[in-house]
Amino acid sequence: MLTRDAFDLWKAGRLEEAAACYRDALAATPAADDSWRGEAHSELAAVLQDLGDRAGALYHLQAAVDTARRCTGSDAPLEVVITRYFLADHLRRQGKVEEALAAIAPSLDAGAEKAWLLYMVEAEALLALGRRDYAAVAAERALTLAPSEDKRTELAARFAAAGLEADR
Repeated sequence: MLTRDAFDLWKAGRLEEAAACYRDALAATPAADDSWRGEAHSELAAVLQDLGDRAGALYHLQAAVDTARRCTGSDAPLEVVITRYFLADHLRRQGKVEEALAAIAPSLDAGAEKAWLLYMVEAEALLALGRRDYAAVAAERALTLAPSEDKRTELAARFAAAGLEADR
């Protein structure tokens, strides 16, 4: 299977070959196989990020979100939340903070599963915009919804390193 080959190439550091293999796999797969296509778009986006192709990574991250949304029919399921998280994080790291906030908004509005991931990105994006008070609220939500004490500790350290102390 082409995606397994692409994944192996990616992990071996053969990024150009991996990207070509993922593209071939996407081209060879029927559009109706959305669940697989979403995963392939996500993995190709990661390869393209490693290659420094920000625009290509963005395209495939958006395709992954669109595919997950189409497969689930909602913005709340975990598959959609995870793809939105990666899209928003990519946008935030590129300085497209408002776009990052827009990318997570539909899932937050839908009462998403694992929303702590989205609140984490929201806190960091709001902090980047200088909206410290709102960032602290988002950070507190992330901490409250985190699945374990270990994850809360990890998040608190991440927020503290960014200069953000959530009120706990």
